[in-house]
Amino acid sequence: MTDNKKPFNEHDANRDPLSGETGSHPVGTGVGAAGAGAIGAAVGGIIGGPVGAVVGSAIGAVVGGIAGKGVAESVNPTVEDEYWRDNYATRPYVEQGHQYEDYQPAYRTGYEGYNRYASTGRSYDEVEPELQTDYEKNHGGAGLGWDKAKHAAKDAWHKVENALPGDNDQTDRTRTTAVNAVEQDAADVKLYEERLVADKHRAKTGEVAIGKHVETETARVSVPVERERVVIERVNPTGETVVAPGTVDFRDGEVAHVEVYEETPDIHKEAFVREEVRIKKEVDRDVVNAEEQIRREELDLDNTGRPNIDRRS
Repeated sequence: MTDNKKPFNEHDANRDPLSGETGSHPVGTGVGAAGAGAIGAAVGGIIGGPVGAVVGSAIGAVVGGIAGKGVAESVNPTVEDEYWRDNYATRPYVEQGHQYEDYQPAYRTGYEGYNRYASTGRSYDEVEPELQTDYEKNHGGAGLGWDKAKHAAKDAWHKVENALPGDNDQTDRTRTTAVNAVEQDAADVKLYEERLVADKHRAKTGEVAIGKHVETETARVSVPVERERVVIERVNPTGETVVAPGTVDFRDGEVAHVEVYEETPDIHKEAFVREEVRIKKEVDRDVVNAEEQIRREELDLDNTGRPNIDRRS
């Protein structure tokens, strides 16, 4: 009977140096081990003496390797990219007219940066100069400048950070794990919740231009005028009156002058203020309601046996 199984290449298994499982992230495991080695040594010092320091270093390396492996495997670039592709448009820093591809390098810088720097115990604000250098080295020639891209990078960093238990200081998480590996006397669990943060920005929606133009029309006006005319009327006297001798001057060329007048219309144009237009702006106020799904962590208590539990709030 022929065995059709493919040969297993042990070198390609990429086994976890701690658990022996395949598919581990050697970089994350190594970074975690190195970051927790000093903490383990300090824990070993608690046990006492040089032997305790050696034991503590070993514990620190084991615990740190587990922490580093957890960080590396918690950041799945495919999952993160799909999440931000679906949700980027809801973020307040995304400007109108930009597509996901404009912010994609910034998101990648954030979650890959967390994968690279979180185990050092530094917060985002402390690591931001390195992230800016990485972003500008790989994507600075095109796309968004860091002043706009940093908001998306910080968003992606905190999303991955909040997806992990504990707080944003990886050293504190590792230290707590290391101490609990020796004696599990106390543990801190932080519960997180999301809150909706309302903000607003002023955007230009349009403009109104008001000007004047001249329209021409024909106007008509009526003006009453007077005109004189000469009336010549010849009348026979009612009675015959004898003119005394010597009073009559018979001569040629006697002329009577009568002046005749008439009125002519004097029409001209004058400008008057017809109306005034006042321009001002008024602000209408409205309330915009929005809703979004938010997440909140609740405490789950799972105990075995009959431990004495004192619940305090």
